[in-house]
Amino acid sequence: MGYSPRGLPVVIQEEQSRETSHSG
Repeated sequence: MGYSPRGLPVVIQEEQSRETSHSG
């Protein structure tokens, strides 16, 4: 749900991915 396979929070990465998707 926003956590890397290692168990670390990757909310920033998800946010960036969303921005990239919107861009275009």
